[in-house]
Amino acid sequence: MDGVGTVFVPEDTKLIGPWLVTSPSLQPLINTILRDGWLQRNYRRKAVPLMRTRGFATDLDIADKTSMRHEPFYTELMADHGLGCFVGLQFTIGSQVWFAAIERAADAPLPDAMTLERAGRVRLMLSAAARASETLGARRFAGWRDVVAEPARAVVALDRLGRVVDVNAAAERLLGHGLLSAKRSLHLSDPVADVGFQALVAAARASPAGAALPAPVTWRAPDGRYLMADVIPASPRLIDFHQLLSALVVIRVIERGMPSLPDALRRFGLSPAEARLAIALYEGRSVIEYAEIAGNSAGTVRNQLKSIFRKTGVRRQAELVVWMSKIGM
Repeated sequence: MDGVGTVFVPEDTKLIGPWLVTSPSLQPLINTILRDGWLQRNYRRKAVPLMRTRGFATDLDIADKTSMRHEPFYTELMADHGLGCFVGLQFTIGSQVWFAAIERAADAPLPDAMTLERAGRVRLMLSAAARASETLGARRFAGWRDVVAEPARAVVALDRLGRVVDVNAAAERLLGHGLLSAKRSLHLSDPVADVGFQALVAAARASPAGAALPAPVTWRAPDGRYLMADVIPASPRLIDFHQLLSALVVIRVIERGMPSLPDALRRFGLSPAEARLAIALYEGRSVIEYAEIAGNSAGTVRNQLKSIFRKTGVRRQAELVVWMSKIGM
């Protein structure tokens, strides 16, 4: 389709930020959009209703040649980056609507019937890939065989009682070097981190696929490596591959010396008290619940939250959780 790059954009603009998944060729464009306020002046938002009903759209559906010669979105933003008429595809991951914006060069021919026919095929393939990815929380696995064959991630299957029923080769290598298993029960080698891990396991076993869960747990293994464990409920599609499966533990090695979430928050100017509040909200607690735990008044906690918003640039708790998920991972 004469594309020079693609960016994946959620329909909910509150979820748009520097963490967007994009082709390297479009990173300068994304930086400009976020830096110069083009997100609020995005002319292509007019194409959203059409993409939702038809599945795809181009600039030709919302603008004629005259408007494209005078609208600043095209004359200033797109022209400065050498880009022309785009093709936008709509797809869904879980309950969230996404758009794949395929950017085309300024000198590329205008989309024709063949281009749109190809767009329809690409959209179907993209939707199928998104459904497969959603099986493991946006990880790119299609089923159990793909999971166990993945050498970079340790995978442990838990049954409905939380007992270990299967592990892959990467998990076997971690046993005794970051993971402990006794009487078919899985634990982390760090007892402090294991408290959070067990809470995460319990939440995943009790929650349906796609439900909000506590944050992943990070700890340091005895050999000095830093590991991160996440636990997700098994979706029906994944259970088809492993009948006893209730929840899946996925563990990967992260950068040595990677800062903890509190350290990452303090890099953005949050005080230790503000970092603790932010993490509590990220883990699903309310302002009132945290005030009781911290021994502070609700008014004090709300003032801390306002300071967090100001320092992070977000405007509401839902945005804060999304922002923290990005810096935490």
